[in-house]
Amino acid sequence: MQAIYDRLVQTGYRVMNPCDLAEELTKGPEDPKMQELKDRLNWALDRLRDVKNETCDRNEAMRRWNEVFNTDFFDQFITDKDEESQKRSGRIGVAVAAITPKAPKQWAV
Repeated sequence: MQAIYDRLVQTGYRVMNPCDLAEELTKGPEDPKMQELKDRLNWALDRLRDVKNETCDRNEAMRRWNEVFNTDFFDQFITDKDEESQKRSGRIGVAVAAITPKAPKQWAV
C-alpha cells in the first residue's frame, strides 16, 4: 500500500494507460476518484502504521487488518490468549467459560 501511495504522489495522482502512455486514465491531479483513493490509502496506512511496532501484539495487528480490508478473515489468526485474559478480568460471561476446545483447523486445499 505504501508503494502504491508513493507512486501516486510521484506521478502527481495521474494514471496513464499502460498500453498507450499518451492516454491519461484520470482527469488530472484534481480527479475526485484519485482524491478518494489518496484519502483511503492515507487512512489505511495510518491504521496499519503501529502494526510494525513492538508495542502492537499479534491480536491487535489482526484486528487492524480486518478493519482496513473490511473483513473478518484475520479473526482466524487471533489467539484465544486474549479471550483468557478477558475472562479472568470478568468481561466475558460464564457461558464463554464453558466453551469446549476448538477443533484443529483444516488445511486449505
